[in-house]
Amino acid sequence: MDKKIYIKDIIEDKSQMISLADMAKQDSHNFVNFENRIDNYLSYHTATYDGSVVAMAGIFQSNLWYPKFARVLDRTYYFKEARSSTLSFLNEKELKAIASTHFLPEQIDICLSKKLIPWFSIQGVKRRPAMYRMVDRWNQKHNHKFMILPKLYYTCNREPNNNIMCWQNVAILKVDGYGNFNLPSRPIK
Repeated sequence: MDKKIYIKDIIEDKSQMISLADMAKQDSHNFVNFENRIDNYLSYHTATYDGSVVAMAGIFQSNLWYPKFARVLDRTYYFKEARSSTLSFLNEKELKAIASTHFLPEQIDICLSKKLIPWFSIQGVKRRPAMYRMVDRWNQKHNHKFMILPKLYYTCNREPNNNIMCWQNVAILKVDGYGNFNLPSRPIK
């Protein structure tokens, strides 16, 4: 039995993307109407362990954003079975790190090869410390560094409104042009 995590880009397999989203929307509102987002993905990755998809995340570009910016780790999702304490296929630390240790390096490489500026976001001011920990771990191990922006930014793929789910913490890779990040913002309260 192969006990390794495999990353695969399934962007060319729209039916698999929709099928996985249908499973994910059973416990995540992020996947309702997911099919409306598919055309805006540059890549969509799955992590497979022992023949089962355990996590997924994509690189998303909105026509409402400056075209050089690409959101990595978009719609990151860990399947229930992978989160279950009854499965011992990965230790908890390895599982929680799939996004940062497997998806993020792959997605950054894709963005940089396309001359794009990658960024990711986390919803909720209370989760900002977790973002700092993730960025600190990344920055210690990689030449390209992330920085966390000082405000909350409107990250939804529609005109800005007051939906608190859309105002998020943003970390951006410090590459040429990152200072032009111009999503609508507001101070953290």
